[in-house]
Amino acid sequence: KNPKNNTAKQQLRSIEKRINTNKSKQPPQHIINNLIKLLDSSQIKTVLKEVPLVLEAYPNSDVAWTIYARALQLVGKIENALKASKNVLRLKPKSPEALNNHSVILRSANRFDESSQYASKAIDLKEDYFDAHFNVALCHVGLKQANRAITALNICLSIEPKSVPVYQALASVYFNEGNLEKAIAAYGQALKLDSKDQ
Repeated sequence: KNPKNNTAKQQLRSIEKRINTNKSKQPPQHIINNLIKLLDSSQIKTVLKEVPLVLEAYPNSDVAWTIYARALQLVGKIENALKASKNVLRLKPKSPEALNNHSVILRSANRFDESSQYASKAIDLKEDYFDAHFNVALCHVGLKQANRAITALNICLSIEPKSVPVYQALASVYFNEGNLEKAIAAYGQALKLDSKDQ
């Protein structure tokens, strides 16, 4: 036997073991924090370069796939964002957050019916999930279903009664429906709440 071959085989097994171990792990937290920081500071091009390298080492990182999907969505690569988001759903099929994130990407492509279905699945798993309820409401707004939008927005207010974006959306729906009195009241509430936050 050649000792060099044995050493090479051992090194290969060691590398394979590390790769297989990484498949089930998340990247170190400092890497995730850095990617989120880049995303939050709108350094999208850098995120789009860095995340594939992270995913190469950690292909089952739902967090990295989520960041990648969001970055792709922000640059308008919706179909690629949906593919990345589907990887998150593959890894976390019962995650309300993953379902709602997928829904948000679909809504950004004006695919309101599909978006609403994913957000509704998220609500089925987490009944008081504000973001998913708000997403459903915005889908109804996009579909010009005023009554359903108003109902969904009122559900949002039952969860978060001081939500400025919900009151703004209500004002918009009422205005588009020609109900100026309710539109003014909703917009006034949004302004009142917004001024309290500042």
